[in-house]
Amino acid sequence: LELEEIAKVLEINVLSVLNASKIVLRQLKKQKYGKIFNVAGMGSDGRPAPKLIPYAASKSTIPIITKSLSKELKEYKIQVNYIHPGMTLTDIITSQLSPQLIWIFNILGDIPKNVAQKLVPKMKKTKKTGKGIYYSKSLKVFWKFATAVFRKERYITKDGQVKFENEVF
Repeated sequence: LELEEIAKVLEINVLSVLNASKIVLRQLKKQKYGKIFNVAGMGSDGRPAPKLIPYAASKSTIPIITKSLSKELKEYKIQVNYIHPGMTLTDIITSQLSPQLIWIFNILGDIPKNVAQKLVPKMKKTKKTGKGIYYSKSLKVFWKFATAVFRKERYITKDGQVKFENEVF
């Protein structure tokens, strides 16, 4: 990636989180309660992400930003957490389709509607702060691989065509 592209990734994934937090905290501090949820992603769990280094590096900051804000805002009763939606079918995914990515996405991935239906109730009921809320944990990932034969072309065909577009975006 060129330096300009790296800067854009950092602007979107790091600076926008800090700027949005700054803006909403004005109101949340006045009312002395509230919730902020940041979006983590590949790299935020510390695992290497070859060929996605700028993206992974930018997402690795999300847990640190979240935990730091959480400690700073305890006196205001403002919860700050991050969600880890896993591999979600987005424009970024569909614009970078390779045969391997298609295979992995059809096993591990899901559409935004399904991810939201699982994460939103967890987000609403959480009482913790400075923590991650995950769409998929290790056991679920193992199960998805174990049942992979049933997930062929689930959302993306071998030739890269997105299925169920009306449900995806």
